[in-house]
Amino acid sequence: MSNNISSRKISIENKQKSRLSIALIMLMIFSVAAPSMSQTPQVLEDTEVRYNTANGTLDDASTSTLLSNLNTSNPIEVIGVMDDSQQVHLVWIENGTNPQLYYALISTSGIDTVLIAGTPVGQNSTTALSSPSLVIDSNYRTHIVWAITDTEILYTLLDSSLDDQDGSPGDMASMTLVSEYTIAVGTGVRDEPDIAIDSFDGIHVVWVDTYDPQGTFFGASLIYYAMFAFNDSGSNSFSILINNTIITPAIGYKGSPAISMGVNNTVIVVWEDTRGSLIEYVGLIDSSGSMTTEWVDMCAVFYGGNLSSGEFFQGVKPLLEAASITVLETLYALSGQMSFANGQKNCEDAYEVGGDGDGPRSNHLGQNSTDTSGGIRALSDVMYNGSSLNIPTD
Repeated sequence: MSNNISSRKISIENKQKSRLSIALIMLMIFSVAAPSMSQTPQVLEDTEVRYNTANGTLDDASTSTLLSNLNTSNPIEVIGVMDDSQQVHLVWIENGTNPQLYYALISTSGIDTVLIAGTPVGQNSTTALSSPSLVIDSNYRTHIVWAITDTEILYTLLDSSLDDQDGSPGDMASMTLVSEYTIAVGTGVRDEPDIAIDSFDGIHVVWVDTYDPQGTFFGASLIYYAMFAFNDSGSNSFSILINNTIITPAIGYKGSPAISMGVNNTVIVVWEDTRGSLIEYVGLIDSSGSMTTEWVDMCAVFYGGNLSSGEFFQGVKPLLEAASITVLETLYALSGQMSFANGQKNCEDAYEVGGDGDGPRSNHLGQNSTDTSGGIRALSDVMYNGSSLNIPTD
């Protein structure tokens, strides 16, 4: 036994020496190769977590099939989002005399099973409801936004786990964590909300709105953004993190916004926009003796300057060009009387572009990127009864 123990110790020591030798050899090899090896530390990135947005997680055919399990009468604008428990959260509008928003929950694991039947959300409306949008957060709570068309943008937060999920309509009083919060209302026309959730369950909402507190966009549609948070640590408080903010400060049509979350909770918003488009305006202006003030105002409105009231205006052409909209314009002085056009400070440059009152151009505007103005030109003849008719001066 003593000999066996001794031999075992010697064997273990030999193995340890062999392992140490191998380790030293490997260290020497790697030390020689070290100059050619990258010194950049390698960091394993966390697996990216993605949350469903409200942008059509289920297609129309799927939502229609699921909706057939429910007792609906005239459903429109149906949208469904599936969570990672194979449960589909459905929202739609029952379009009747008094439109009503509805919510339902259906399990699609195995046989489709209605957990929460169609349940009214918020108050019904005597006006039109539109554009419902929803998203599910990491706690399986349902965030819903919708519009009372042209009037209000509303938000509500539901927790379906607070219902018994026995297939009957939900207990909305128990499920509702935030009840019909008004995101936007008042002066302006608004619609088309969309919603997304970040990795901290922060709530991000966009919508179209013409509200313009400073009156600088002249009733143009704008894209608005806001961010909210629901504190479920016991206080169940709902707070505004970023209040209603214009993210498209430019004149021009904007619509159909959609919002999603990128890496590091970057907020991504896309929308329709008229930038890059082209418009043409032809103005025919009386040039008789009583039109002095009108020429001052017309040139100020188009090119910028002081109106006859003394107020300064930036000018439609500069405003639209700042919004990447090309404007082709020609202002014509009817009868060819130019004294009231060429004598105004606001009109000087346009009068020069028009060839000091030369008649209509022989070719159209827009021949190249700098050929965008016809300026002020004389128009001494018009068509009447199929022939040219000269307009007497003044």
